[in-house]
Amino acid sequence: MNTFHPTLISAADDLAATAPGKNDSWWFASRLHDEDGNVFWAKIHAMETEGACHGTVALVREADGHTSDKHTVEPLHDVKLSTDRLDVQTSVLNLSGGLDELNISGTTDTASIRLALRREGPVLFSGGSGLFPFFGGTTGQFALPGLIASGTLTVEGVTHQLTGRTWCDRQ
Repeated sequence: MNTFHPTLISAADDLAATAPGKNDSWWFASRLHDEDGNVFWAKIHAMETEGACHGTVALVREADGHTSDKHTVEPLHDVKLSTDRLDVQTSVLNLSGGLDELNISGTTDTASIRLALRREGPVLFSGGSGLFPFFGGTTGQFALPGLIASGTLTVEGVTHQLTGRTWCDRQ
């Protein structure tokens, strides 16, 4: 049985920033492993709100709980938020690509990560249509829950080849 639900947003068109002051958010969470079986968790999040861009990169090595993270708040004139395609660049992270293939990267004071993401699963539209009430207004949101990840993580000078899964929320 195939059920069709109408959507009110276009995931392919809405990856790009909407416009300054529109409260855009791109959130990526990954569970990754290297060839030796080490497990790493990563979060990369860019959010434009109230005239600034917040950038967060957070990394955790599961075995020993080693963490590395960095958060910045930068004025919009110091970052790149493209409105015609996904191209977000701050001092700590970069996001680019299209609905089926994305590239994300981030740096902290002691680590850096670069991931290529390939969409394997369907787009998940929040509220079924992609639009829902939010703080007295309406917001659009979708998720890419089935992203296959591959790339590298360098922690304190040691580079790990990674594979795993990533979830992306775009609001």
